[in-house]
Amino acid sequence: MYNIQWLYVIPEHRNFKVFKNLIMGVQQIAKDDHINFSITTKLQIDSILEKIGFEEMGKNWRLK
Repeated sequence: MYNIQWLYVIPEHRNFKVFKNLIMGVQQIAKDDHINFSITTKLQIDSILEKIGFEEMGKNWRLK
């Protein structure tokens, strides 16, 4: 299993193609192993992750 700890793209280069290429790079390394990617920010990219092929496996919650 592979776990993506964090992923950052500077704002002027943020787009679907860049994100998808980064994930595809991880897929090449992982081959047939599972890849986990936790979102721990307020960034709402569920639909993008689903489009790439990720499935929702839970949520992260924070109490201030």
